[in-house]
Amino acid sequence: MAYKDLREYIAALEERGLLRRITAEVDPELEITEITDRISKREGAENVALLFENVKGSKMPVLMNAFGSYERMALAFGVEKLDDVADELTEILKIPHISLQNKMNLMTLIPMARKAINFPKYVKNAPCQEVIETENPNLDEIPILKCWPDDGGPFVTLPLVFTKNPETGKRNVGMYRLQKYDSRTTGMHWHIHKNGAENFRAMKAQGGKRIEAAVAIGTDPVVTYAATAPLPRDIDEMVFAGFLRHKSVELVKCITVDLEVPATAEIILEGYVDTDEMRREGPFGDHTGYYSLADDYPVFHITAITHRKDPIYAATVVGRPPMEDCFLAKATERIFLPLLKQMLPEVVDVNMPLEGVFHDCVVVSIKKQFPMHARKVMHALWGMGQMMNVKMIIVVDAHVDVQNMKEVWWRVFNNIDAKYDLEIVQGPLDVLDHSSPMAKWGSKLGIDATKTWPEEGVRSGLSWWMERLRAHMNNTAFHHTVFSLPFALMGALLAAGGDPPLGTLGWVVLAITAARSAALALDNLADLKYDKQQPRLAYRAMVQGRVTKKEALVFIGVCLLVLIFAVLQVHPVCIRLLPFAAVPFLIYPYMKRVTGWVHLFLGIAIGMAPAGGWVAVTGKIELPMFVLFLAVALWIAAFDAMYGAQDEAFDRSQGLHSLAVSFGARGAFQIARAMHVLSILLFIALGAMMRLHWPYFIGVAIAAATLIYQHRIAGPTDFSRVTQVYFMRNGIVSIAIFVFTWISYMV
Repeated sequence: MAYKDLREYIAALEERGLLRRITAEVDPELEITEITDRISKREGAENVALLFENVKGSKMPVLMNAFGSYERMALAFGVEKLDDVADELTEILKIPHISLQNKMNLMTLIPMARKAINFPKYVKNAPCQEVIETENPNLDEIPILKCWPDDGGPFVTLPLVFTKNPETGKRNVGMYRLQKYDSRTTGMHWHIHKNGAENFRAMKAQGGKRIEAAVAIGTDPVVTYAATAPLPRDIDEMVFAGFLRHKSVELVKCITVDLEVPATAEIILEGYVDTDEMRREGPFGDHTGYYSLADDYPVFHITAITHRKDPIYAATVVGRPPMEDCFLAKATERIFLPLLKQMLPEVVDVNMPLEGVFHDCVVVSIKKQFPMHARKVMHALWGMGQMMNVKMIIVVDAHVDVQNMKEVWWRVFNNIDAKYDLEIVQGPLDVLDHSSPMAKWGSKLGIDATKTWPEEGVRSGLSWWMERLRAHMNNTAFHHTVFSLPFALMGALLAAGGDPPLGTLGWVVLAITAARSAALALDNLADLKYDKQQPRLAYRAMVQGRVTKKEALVFIGVCLLVLIFAVLQVHPVCIRLLPFAAVPFLIYPYMKRVTGWVHLFLGIAIGMAPAGGWVAVTGKIELPMFVLFLAVALWIAAFDAMYGAQDEAFDRSQGLHSLAVSFGARGAFQIARAMHVLSILLFIALGAMMRLHWPYFIGVAIAAATLIYQHRIAGPTDFSRVTQVYFMRNGIVSIAIFVFTWISYMV
């Protein structure tokens, strides 16, 4: 969809409830930007475009925050989501190889070319020239904003600056801020790395005293975006805008300079930049949350101002993200991804987080194909146009979701070895960078968070063994032992009347740890093909390839041998009962393929821990032991059903079973609630049967309160708080009951 002009886009925003008109008088000095800053940082429906209709000292309304969300950026392009633009570009880039065998494919190129290339259309009459002022052009009539208290003055913050290269005649359109000095002059903030500055230097090198320039303010949204796009030097921004909007951009000849500007723009500033004149510009509150320092920049002299009869002044406020300009940058990220993949086919996805203010951080996932592949990608990116300014590049494997920064940080924080995985180089930096002691250049960091290949120098010696240990501990979720071990010790404690032999306790701990580790490794091995498709399980060592299937099988075998050895050291009856206890562990990983009551099998498996602790001491199967076993089994099954309900859609798609699949998430939570109630009642009954003292019941009360809290913070329609933290909080139940059981024998 192509908007005719900015006004048509404003109407579209208003129609969808994405714009708010403000009729109260507002001051262009600090007040408009302060209001906009607050609104731009809100989420959801409160973050809207703002049209200030009553601006102090001016007849012009001011439009702010027009691009300040993903929804508004998509609307600007006339698509459902920004990736739709990238998909279209991807199709156009699929140009077939022309050979004798596929010569007919040539015919497909013609409509593709027509769709892709929309050259500008030149017109003689234009809305932007309804009012022409050449005798006394006056910037004071425009409500140019002062954004931050220490800014050097008012700044035009959303200008499209048009120049031509004096050697080639090629047009350049860039967005460079303009500090208003007086009614006829502004600064021209041409960074040394920008094409506008290149045209300026080329004119000066030729001995030219002036380079003509024109500034368009308030163009249709796609044209505005095109001025910010990091295009190759030879691609005309107006042609690119024509591609994006599927319609040619109408241009009109300026009145006083030899340049063409968008015909439907709200305001046009015409003039020239003196090649020998520099003036102090800034400071300016910038993307980083700091002021960019004052420095000398060229001066723009205005020879004419043209505008529509009732012009709208379009502006933005620049500052610490999230801000409107962040979403313009995210559009670039999505739109240019196909081009990036053309140059680097190994790239899967890219994320330029808002917090990285466009050029400070890039996260890229790749299909790793050879040793040091991540380093190749880092240096390739640093060699691409404006990517040269990127301060930090993080490279991860293809299966990592780079749009999920929690997953990215998990990999960075846990997977890298600083000695081997960090790449520090020096190179150009953005002029705005405040952290480097040197202007325009400094240090950059590359982080290789991909899986280390043997050819990359797998860590040997102690470090290698520690890495293997960490990988297997991750694979078996060793920290989850907190669920089973306290109840196993409790079983031994109750069976011994409060004074179990220390040796027996040691063997119980070893047996339970080995059994649990083997069971978890088996579970992850059985579910590997499903876990690889689950983004929230991407942290698992087997999913990452840090533990191979062969290693997992060897690990399971070793754990089973340790289990048998430990069981042989306690009551003789235990070794005879071991096969019966092992059955739930062995069949649980496969029950999700059979029944929605799979959670009960997990509960039964872990419930064997306290039963094992009891039998290790007495060698008997007794009623209190069975009550403890059942209470633990129901507690485990309930929270596993709640935790697994978030995977309902995925499980359905894979033909897997759970209570959520069988009864819906709401039904699963209701069943879990009933099982938790029954579990607490069984714990109370156990205390009565064993004649335990009052501290025990305090522990049960703490456990009950924990379960109630979990049911309050999570439900069948909101899984946002069902995280690993939520999962691990269940350990309070087993620890509280065990500790207070022990205390009850001491009072």
